[in-house]
Amino acid sequence: MSRYAENDIVVTVNNFIAKNSPELLYKQAFVNYRGKTKDTGEYYTEVIARELINKDFVGQLRKIAPINRKNYNAGHSPNTKCMNIQSNRIEENIAIALYSASNIFGITFGRLGQIIDYQVPLKATSKNAGVGKIDLISKTKDEIWLIELKYYKSKDKQSSRDTLLKAALEIATYYQQLNKQNFINSYKVFNGYREDQIRKAVLIFDEDNINEEYLQLKSCNMPLLKHLLKQLDVSIFVISVTGI
Repeated sequence: MSRYAENDIVVTVNNFIAKNSPELLYKQAFVNYRGKTKDTGEYYTEVIARELINKDFVGQLRKIAPINRKNYNAGHSPNTKCMNIQSNRIEENIAIALYSASNIFGITFGRLGQIIDYQVPLKATSKNAGVGKIDLISKTKDEIWLIELKYYKSKDKQSSRDTLLKAALEIATYYQQLNKQNFINSYKVFNGYREDQIRKAVLIFDEDNINEEYLQLKSCNMPLLKHLLKQLDVSIFVISVTGI
């Protein structure tokens, strides 16, 4: 990828915000830029996060109207088959494996709790073309989690190329598009839960424990991304072969 100057990124972000709907931001190529600006040496993610904070993008995102889908329960059943690691749908296979682990063996995943469903659709009609699906949903005694799952492994062609910024914007957008009361009503296990108990998360499935972007965030080297994540109210979790 060509290296960009700081102002190139600033202009790109501001042009998008001025001309487009906020629900389209997570689909833009520039939110997946990795590396640093060629003039100031800032992470692209940090420059983008700064502009989104300054332009109150989160406020714009909160104005997105929910899609009026009636039922979100796709009727999935746990799968006891081994995960096909050669499949080009590795993240979906991981989601199914985590769902099955919860629903067959009773395994829970730390603060995220029990996985309740996967690949939860958001669109209601064909007019909602391009609207995605929530990778995983889970529950604890007090919270419901909407989860964007990302698989990372060095030198693996199936590993996600998405930045944490992109993943966080995606699940924050899905949260706004969700008809929350209809969603709660779609699952018996959510009886008694309230809309304000629904949370957002990015779950990193990291086989190497060396996801650079997460390590930089954890080391406080991406303070603007950290601030934007707080504004978006998106939590980051990591799961590996050693646990969550």
